[in-house]
Amino acid sequence: MANKILLLSLFLSVVTPALFGQVNKPAWTNASMREAAFPSGTFFTGYTQGNVRSGETVEAAKQRLLRDAQGLLAESIRMTVKTQTAMQTVSTRTNQSERIDAVVDASVETAANAEIAGMNSEQPYHDTETGIIHTFAYVNRFELSGYHKANLSMNLTQAEGLLQTAQELEDAGEKSRARQQCEAAIPLLVRVRQSQDLLTAIDSNISSEALQL
Repeated sequence: MANKILLLSLFLSVVTPALFGQVNKPAWTNASMREAAFPSGTFFTGYTQGNVRSGETVEAAKQRLLRDAQGLLAESIRMTVKTQTAMQTVSTRTNQSERIDAVVDASVETAANAEIAGMNSEQPYHDTETGIIHTFAYVNRFELSGYHKANLSMNLTQAEGLLQTAQELEDAGEKSRARQQCEAAIPLLVRVRQSQDLLTAIDSNISSEALQL
């Protein structure tokens, strides 16, 4: 009987905290464990921690801090993108008779607004003993790279089609329509540049072939 009581006491000491008390602290809340599980060569990450503000619910604080973690992830990508010329000129010369210049905003700032495909996040953890809420977001570099390679190919193909049409219109003497085709290609060329910058940020050793330069 005494042995049964001892076993029951041990069982309750293990099960009760999990059911009614403090949940075990996730490994990702520890910096060294995060780096081991999510190495910077494979992942972009964002981690933040904070307390519940006055008048704020715990759930609202979790969502706020999770957004902060996702913002830090985006910032880590933006800071990795090489700071190059904020503006570049895209020129199309048709039949050597007319040059259509368009200033394309391809600055590093535009990369901040790029969609971060495949972003994941851990369930926010509230340490009830300290009151601190931990949040963590991450994205796999290779998944993100695949997404932007597909976007690069799609936008480049569409832009080349428009510029080819512009060339044909120019050859036919329809300069106004040729200009319209070139102007329609500008947003696509901006997206191409954005994808190239992001791919370079994701993989500094990416080939010119992969960037379709």
